[in-house]
Parts: sequence; structure tokens; C-alpha cells
Amino acid sequence: MLRKLFAFSFIVTAVFMPEISVGQANFGAEMQMMKSAEKHGAFIENFSILARDKKENEVIAALDPASIKGISEEQLREMMNKNIFPFFAQYDKLKKYEQITKAQAPDGRVGLWHYTYITDPQGNAHPFQIAIIDTDTGLKVLSVQVGQCVKGRHPAIPPCQ
Repeated sequence: MLRKLFAFSFIVTAVFMPEISVGQANFGAEMQMMKSAEKHGAFIENFSILARDKKENEVIAALDPASIKGISEEQLREMMNKNIFPFFAQYDKLKKYEQITKAQAPDGRVGLWHYTYITDPQGNAHPFQIAIIDTDTGLKVLSVQVGQCVKGRHPAIPPCQ
């Protein structure tokens, strides 16, 4: 069980790292990426609220099935209760600032990494990044990493300075 959980943790933190092609994107591709990013905003806000409210089944339904293949539901719930739910428990607002880059799943599908943050009721910023992909069944989460700043992607908010 620990080995599978470690494998999932590795997938969450390493496999879906963004693939960035600086200077190779054309204007049309950039416009398509921005259009997708706008659509993702409401999904990310809804996901944040579901996680804040500990809606386990709904959070699991929002995950990309291919990304969690081979991980038991028990392991998934354990990870959510250990990492995701405590982070989003402090959710008050999703900030509109975000930097986006391309995210590529191991099976070749492409989505977007969103580098953004939430604020708690006291106004403190909490950074996270979330990879979203558009599937036949709608938007899904490829990966989410909470409480970590990514230099050059997150804004210069107090935890990321």
C-alpha cells in the first residue's frame, strides 16, 4: 500500500510537470491556451470549494481517471485527507492571478498547469498549482500540488518571495 501511495505521490509531483516550449508556440496556439485557461477558472474555483467542504466523492469525480489508475479509493481518500482537504480548508477566495503552462500526461494528452493561489479569511495567500485537462466527459484534474511556490510562475506573494 505504501509503495502505491508513494507511486501516486511521485505521479502527482513529478510526472505531470509542465512541458514548456519557449519561443515555439505560435499565436494561434497561445490564443487557444488562453481560451482554455478562461474555461478552467470556474472549474478550479468549484474544485477548491469541493475540497474545502471535503466533498470526497465529488473531488474524486473531478480527477482524471487515467491519472489515478492503479490507486485504490482508500489510498486516494487518505491522500486527500492528509494533503488536499487541510490545504483547501483555509479557502476563502480563489485569486484571479495565474500563470499557465502546458501540462502533458504520460499518455500524451495535453492540458494546462495553473499556478495560482487562494486566500484565507485573514487575507493570507496560499499558493498551489493544478493541471487541468479537457476530456470527453468534461474538465478533469490531472494533478494538484498544494502549499508550494514555483519560482517565476507564482506571483511575489509573501510565501513565494
